Amino acid sequence: MESDEAKVDTSEYLGLFIEESRETLDVLNGSLLLIEHDPGDAETLAAIFRVAHTLKGMSATVGLDAMAKLAHRMEDVLAALRDEGVAPGPEVIDALFACLDTLQEMVEAAAAGDEGSTVDATGVIAGLEAAATSAPGAPDAPRSGAPPRVDAGTHAVRLAAEHLDALVASSEALSERHRRLGALAGPDGALREEVDGLARETRALADLVGAIRLTPVEEVFMRFPRMVRDLSQTLGKLVELQIDGGGVAVERAAADGLVEPLVHTLRNAVDHGIEFPGDRVASGKGPVGSLVLAARLVPEGVEIEVRDDGRGMDPQALRASAVRNGGRGVGTAPGLSDEEALQLVFMPGLSTAGAITAVSGRGVGMDAVRASVRALGGEVGVASIPGMGTTVTIRLPLAQPSPPS
Repeated sequence: MESDEAKVDTSEYLGLFIEESRETLDVLNGSLLLIEHDPGDAETLAAIFRVAHTLKGMSATVGLDAMAKLAHRMEDVLAALRDEGVAPGPEVIDALFACLDTLQEMVEAAAAGDEGSTVDATGVIAGLEAAATSAPGAPDAPRSGAPPRVDAGTHAVRLAAEHLDALVASSEALSERHRRLGALAGPDGALREEVDGLARETRALADLVGAIRLTPVEEVFMRFPRMVRDLSQTLGKLVELQIDGGGVAVERAAADGLVEPLVHTLRNAVDHGIEFPGDRVASGKGPVGSLVLAARLVPEGVEIEVRDDGRGMDPQALRASAVRNGGRGVGTAPGLSDEEALQLVFMPGLSTAGAITAVSGRGVGMDAVRASVRALGGEVGVASIPGMGTTVTIRLPLAQPSPPS
């Protein structure tokens, strides 16, 4: 019988494991997208194997045996591909993505307290083994453009929100204490020198605390390549997503708040903006649609663009849809300029789509995008040229509004 001393309590490590696993799965998703685009990339394949091996060990350490088993099966398949020099085909890639999705479910189940994991991976493991056995070769089918590369060497240190708040409060208290001490010191002398030195250190600490509160927007953007890949594959479209974070960072609350509006906007762009390959070729475009997600600093704050080179939006169709669907202010719709008519896309329920899809509708959900952005103290606008594409621009102030007390 195992003694109490021999038992290891892993509960204190579970929170750290969950955060690390989420980041690890993000890296795996990004790296697998690179392999899908270039199946012969042996270096990235070897890197995926190493990360899967690490994930297996981490899972076993905290007692998540089902997760460790699935990661082990992934490791076996990846090792065989690496050792035999075989480029993974589409069936293997899809099966590996399914494994990552199941591992993500297991991580979230563990985060919710289900450490035994009720997520059933039997079918996923069987699918992986079948794909690896029957379809190892890489395909010749057209592919979407190269996905953004994930930097697997970047590691973030997680800081709990309450600890960050305490750090901010301590920095502010130190600044106030310096101010009071400065009022007691004379214009010169040893005490004045110490006060001036304290001022420099206090400013440096305040700058550091301010930097800690910021999150690079590229970290938010890197959540979307997998989503765009899956959606374009489901719809039968070819899409190249280009990401440019521009070195921009925003407060953590703004970073979290950007996810939902960007999901809506990107899904709309893929579903209703980018045309099918045949339609693009018939209109004189290349078969692969371009989708750009970019951020930059502007004098007023931060500007984020979602830009596609798809079919664009027809202002006249928006005017007609506004009148047909009814709603406040539609009586003026026929007299709006083209630029003004494009803003009708933010009316609740407005859509110019001929059929409702399970994915999105240009205008359906765009009112939610505007509401989410305004909750962050920002604004959103749209510009479009029929036949050439659409740009949705989100503008945020550098300082985010405080939440209501």
